[in-house]
Amino acid sequence: RTRNVGYLEDVFVRSPYKKLGLGEKLVREFIKMSKAKGVQKLSLGTRAENKAAIALYKKLGFSIIGYNFGKSLKPWKELIFS
Repeated sequence: RTRNVGYLEDVFVRSPYKKLGLGEKLVREFIKMSKAKGVQKLSLGTRAENKAAIALYKKLGFSIIGYNFGKSLKPWKELIFS
């Protein structure tokens, strides 16, 4: 059983700063800091329609392991990666 698990909830990059690699730098820093703290397993999530985040997480070696569904004013589906 893995005890040290890290979860990245949200990463946001404002529109004027997109496509500059900032999201990737933030996620890579999260991975680096997590490893330094002894985290053994990382998970993260993004909305199913967020194509850029999905591509980034796959590029960094994460795979989809599940889904969360939310209900608010607009129902949503979140992909869970590990």
